[in-house]
Amino acid sequence: MTQILNRFFTLLSIFVLFTTPVFASYEFALPFGAQESSVGGAVNSSTNGATSLYFNPAGLGGSAHGTEISVNVSPYVAKSTGAFNIPTATTLTGSAVLPEGGIFARYGVTEQFGVGIGVYGAAGSGGDYQPPLDLTALGSAVKPTISSQLIDMELALGAGYQISPEFSIGAAWRISFGSASFKSVSPTLTSTLSVDGLSAAQWGGFKIGAQYKELNNKWGVGTTFRTAVPLNLANGTVSGVLLSNGQSLPSSTGSTLTTQLPLSFTLGGHYTLLPNWRFMLQYDFTQYNALQTSTLAGSLAGSAFTISIPQNWSNLNMYRFGTEVTDVLPIPIRLGYVYATKIIPDNTASVSYVAPSDYNIFALGSGASLSDKMHIDVAFSYTFGTGQGQGTPSGLGDGSYSNKYYTLHTSLAYCF
Repeated sequence: MTQILNRFFTLLSIFVLFTTPVFASYEFALPFGAQESSVGGAVNSSTNGATSLYFNPAGLGGSAHGTEISVNVSPYVAKSTGAFNIPTATTLTGSAVLPEGGIFARYGVTEQFGVGIGVYGAAGSGGDYQPPLDLTALGSAVKPTISSQLIDMELALGAGYQISPEFSIGAAWRISFGSASFKSVSPTLTSTLSVDGLSAAQWGGFKIGAQYKELNNKWGVGTTFRTAVPLNLANGTVSGVLLSNGQSLPSSTGSTLTTQLPLSFTLGGHYTLLPNWRFMLQYDFTQYNALQTSTLAGSLAGSAFTISIPQNWSNLNMYRFGTEVTDVLPIPIRLGYVYATKIIPDNTASVSYVAPSDYNIFALGSGASLSDKMHIDVAFSYTFGTGQGQGTPSGLGDGSYSNKYYTLHTSLAYCF
């Protein structure tokens, strides 16, 4: 019995390391923007108008005078499964509706110079995993639940300038607002562990971009570079209940979680094969191997804890393809595809991360003018990945993992 309890204690201690919400630094391949999502996000060479602030701030320049406001809504329906082998092999199933979107505004100061402002979801994760953990074999009167949520919102201010009819540059200042909460089990195997109210603001993020378009816009290239943003969340409240009898423990404040939104680089282009047929290609690199370890610190019932969370992620490479056909139907036809490489190693697989797998994303969409000042775009995207993981050498996370995301992107733009 002692050996069994020691094994369970070890597994649950490790489990805490792998169920904290550091997956928050993962970003959706198609975050928002129906027109952009419908062509796989391969738009950094062609984007213009208000949403350029996010995709490539160089697109803020070189448009007409006046103001454009863009409202974008992209709710993600997420379905996830993962392994958790205690006391026997168990598959946890998680689901969540993740709100995603952004509101942007652009003002053309001159024909060459434009400025923009926007607020949008930059990264996030979340899920409620079922079934609750059954630890009755260990004398627990409580079935702990596993859940996590982390949201990174950004407020950005930017400007773009058209140096020549073919060449534009731009830059954006990004202010990040992070928040997180999660529920798990304490490393001491005596109580549940809930952390709520983690938050922080980071003011030091930037994105720069450039575009070159052939004079008749038959072809073009674009590039962006985004600096890393540390997410040092603080001021969380830690609480829990005793597993033995369900009694609430004294809560405490001041917990912290450190992670980051890593730097990113993109390079893309577009080419008009026929007057009504355009192709887009783009490569994205995100330095996720900077996420080797995150740290959670706090106290519960007067006992301080510091948990180093190993991640050992790999860099993310995304290959984007998009095409748009016009004048065949009354509305344009847009198709997109994204291939995203595996970032989660098999030996750190967790229900709180994306599956240790490559990902495939398919998208389609269209748009129409509602008036001479208003335009609507709609797109649907489907993301999936499936892989096998070990989680830890102890076998805690041995099993299958999968993620599926269903998203309806809607964008409404108004110019005046």
